[in-house]
Amino acid sequence: MAEKRRQFTREFKLEAVRLISSGERKLEELARDLGVRSDILRGWKKQAEGRAGLKNDDVFPG
Repeated sequence: MAEKRRQFTREFKLEAVRLISSGERKLEELARDLGVRSDILRGWKKQAEGRAGLKNDDVFPG
């Protein structure tokens, strides 16, 4: 049986990107603490950077 895909809230993603951008912790350490793969965090950061200047609702739609 296939495992159900996890979904994360917009707020969770925005906070994760904020923590990555602060530079206080390594991405791999943060990923482990949040329970998310590091490549997922990199993707969220890239998405947020590509949509800089938009409202938070538009950075991670849906």
